[in-house]
Amino acid sequence: MITVPLTIQYRLRSQPEYAMGYQYGIALLAAGGTERGFILNGATFATRDELSNLSPFDLAKAEIAAISSKLVISEITLIPRPVDSLKGVRRIHTTFLGN
Repeated sequence: MITVPLTIQYRLRSQPEYAMGYQYGIALLAAGGTERGFILNGATFATRDELSNLSPFDLAKAEIAAISSKLVISEITLIPRPVDSLKGVRRIHTTFLGN
């Protein structure tokens, strides 16, 4: 697991989720490689293999341990949900009410 840099976290906040609580994408690592995986709550990147055997308690411990990871993410490209998986989802329009 890798902690997502703050600059990328801010950008991810305005991007759609793949499902409730996570986004799915490809992380470009500063070392040059790429990884496909899940961005949990916009802050932690994990591959499918890393998540496959974790309980919620283990996941919380792993997210804390990710802070010490030596791997660095330089960019994340999100993968959108397939259109056919959006059955029953309707477009919600928002209005900004500011000063």
